[in-house]
Amino acid sequence: MSTFIHSLVQQLITPLLMVVCFYLTLTYFHHLKTGDDKDIKKTKWWAVLCLAFAFIVPVLYNMITFTIMMR
Repeated sequence: MSTFIHSLVQQLITPLLMVVCFYLTLTYFHHLKTGDDKDIKKTKWWAVLCLAFAFIVPVLYNMITFTIMMR
């Protein structure tokens, strides 16, 4: 079961968050071109948040897995 969860985190969640971040970045550029200030701020923060989660989730999961394995 733990191999399945590890595979799910590494192979599915991280790339999915990266794709969402890329989509939000493109949406940010579109709103930047149109000049819609409210949507510019909203999409910028969501893109940064998704990118942060894409980098932090695997690190946290690997740290938790490492501490459990070293017990």
